[in-house]
Amino acid sequence: MPRQAIKKVRATASDVANDLKNHEIMCSERWKTCFNTLERLEESIEIINDRLNTGMLSLVGFLAATLVSVILAALSLWLSLA
Repeated sequence: MPRQAIKKVRATASDVANDLKNHEIMCSERWKTCFNTLERLEESIEIINDRLNTGMLSLVGFLAATLVSVILAALSLWLSLA
């Protein structure tokens, strides 16, 4: 059985232009999705950052109040012994 020659069909300029147009449309949609995801991530990070800042301020306030109460208790004890 003889082999038949296989002809390769070359893409024309219009085929390439059409493929490029389709590629650009798909990439555009992908980038829109990526940007929307990034915006949601940035919002989530801002919320987490705000919560961490609030927690840190609460902790510093608690420690400051505890330190003041220890100092006042020590001062009261020292004055009662004098």
